[in-house]
Amino acid sequence: MRPRHLVFAMTATLLLPACGEKAQEKAKEVGHTIGEKAGATWASLKEFTAAQKDKAVAFFSRSKDSLAEQFDKAKAKSADWSEDAKESLDGKWEKVQETYAKAKDATGEGWDTARDAFKEAVDAFKSELEKHDK
Repeated sequence: MRPRHLVFAMTATLLLPACGEKAQEKAKEVGHTIGEKAGATWASLKEFTAAQKDKAVAFFSRSKDSLAEQFDKAKAKSADWSEDAKESLDGKWEKVQETYAKAKDATGEGWDTARDAFKEAVDAFKSELEKHDK
């Protein structure tokens, strides 16, 4: 699920008790649909061939920008984190930036490798961020 969709889903969950039953069901349905679409977008990355690289890189850029916002917010709350946790998250973020740059510059057969490396770096960063951003 994309970060802003996750925020929407979490916000909706917090507001649901104040809504009527029909509104609650609709909100859950919309949240589920958003999650499915976001997951489907990431899952469909394999379909982006080198010829469609521009579309994928645009998606990567939006994803990276969203993650950067999350990272900034997490850093603001990181006073209680250990130095190891901070270094681990910084390292994972550097990997996201590095693999994004490689994906942006990739051509031909190198595109598949760069695309997959970016996805893996984003997943690793998100996982690390979730550990500490509670």
